[in-house]
Amino acid sequence: MNPTPINCKQLILEDAKERALKDHTLEQIAFSHGITRRTLNKWLISMDEEHRELRQLWVDNMLTRAKEEIDNVKDNFPLENTNSKSRAASWCTERREQNKQGHSQRENSS
Repeated sequence: MNPTPINCKQLILEDAKERALKDHTLEQIAFSHGITRRTLNKWLISMDEEHRELRQLWVDNMLTRAKEEIDNVKDNFPLENTNSKSRAASWCTERREQNKQGHSQRENSS
């Protein structure tokens, strides 16, 4: 498999930012660019400070969708799945707090 050229990756990330603001899913964005959601996830996770806003938007959207799914559970049967989503949402929240703390520490040390 050939790696994606850096300029294409940058263009995809810029498109992802615009489309994420319009509430497109990572699946939709990745599919439209001929890459996997996993690849797009990996790129989003590894982004530098220039793309911090997109990374934060991505995490916020994941949390919002997980909360909506949990809130819309009509019976107790999918409880195991709900617990997994709840743990994932908690993990994302913890990561967001760590990112904020790390960013604040970098600003203070500058």
